Formats: sequence, C-alpha cells, structure tokens
Amino acid sequence: MRQRRLKLTARGWGDGSPSPHLVTLVAAVAVALIASAVASAHAIVLPAASRPADLQRYTLTVPNERDVPTISVALQVPAGISFFLVETAPGWTVSIHKTDGHVDVVRWTGGAIPVDGFATFRVLARNPIAAVPISWKVLQGYAGGEIVRWIGSPDSDTPAPVTEITEQAVPTDVIDVQGGKVVPNVVAEAAARRSRDALPRYLSVVAVVLAGAALVLTIRRR
Repeated sequence: MRQRRLKLTARGWGDGSPSPHLVTLVAAVAVALIASAVASAHAIVLPAASRPADLQRYTLTVPNERDVPTISVALQVPAGISFFLVETAPGWTVSIHKTDGHVDVVRWTGGAIPVDGFATFRVLARNPIAAVPISWKVLQGYAGGEIVRWIGSPDSDTPAPVTEITEQAVPTDVIDVQGGKVVPNVVAEAAARRSRDALPRYLSVVAVVLAGAALVLTIRRR
C-alpha cells in the first residue's frame, strides 16, 4: 500500500506541474472570489426591506473604490416617498432639490471619503403605500471629475440599491409615531452583518473543497 501511494503521488504530479484540470478549477474559483469581493463594495441602502407606509430611517453607505477621495454624493429619492428629512452629516454640506414640494434629490458636498474608506448618510422617509420595490439611485463623485453612477439593475456592475417594500419586513429603525421613538432591531441587523461577513469564508471553504476533489479525481484517473 505504501509503494502504491508513492507511485500515485509521482504519477499525479509528474514533473512537478499541477494537473491542468486543477489549475483551471482553482483559477475559476479565484475569479469568483475576486468578483464577489468587488461586488460587495457597492453603494448600499439599509434596511433592504421595509413595510408599506412606515416612517423609516434609511442608511446609505458609500465606499471609496478609487485611489482618490470621494468628494460628492447625490441620492435620488424614489417615487412614492411622501415625507423626507435628511440627518446632518458632520463635515458635509447638504443641498436639497424639490419638485412640487417633494424632495427628489439630495446632495452631500464639501466633505471627503478617503481612499479605502467609506461614509454613511442617514435619511428619514415615509414609505410608499404600495408593496413594490423602490430603487435608490446614487451618484458618487471623485476628485478629478469621475462620477460613478449607481443606477443600474441588480445584476449590473453598478447596481442601484433596492429596498423591498413588503408587509413581511421586520421593523428596523422605524419611527414609532405614537411614542416618538425609534424601533431598532439589533438582532436582525447583526444577523445580516454576520451573513455578509461570512460569505468570503464560505467561498474560501468551497474553493478548498473543490480543489481537493479535483486533486483526488486527477490522481484516480492516472
């Protein structure tokens, strides 16, 4: 048995080069991991789901994906929002554009999101009554003039953040009009963060398992 193992090992690796099948598999997994990491750096709005007509506090998170600072952020308010307020963001100047008395665009300027950094901006909005998805289009301006438009579909390279308006949503950062208090859901938000943080680890485990399986198959075929 010991001699057979040595023979299989020698034949499996040959001149020291890995199996072409294994190289292809590992390369494919590496590309998937890189794509996942890039995709996770998009502008996002949380919570991702909220109930119809709730007075919801939303948080826009904008990462810096370039080697120069982000110097402006613009948010287009989705149709159907009937009430809208903007929380003060230290270091930023807020300008609000209205159409027929309704806020439709908010701009933050005068501040800076450093390289490898991110910033959060909070707003208070009355959700639409209809249980339909709403899209938050974001324009991110960089020093030097580049503007990244987070306005695409969910499967695009620059997707717009989307909030599902549904009765099944768990209340998170909802303003209780009767009591004048914010209703947090720390457990739900923590679970969501753990799920997002665990994704790269899960992908790494899958990559190791697939690579091991490919190695075993290569050895058995030789």
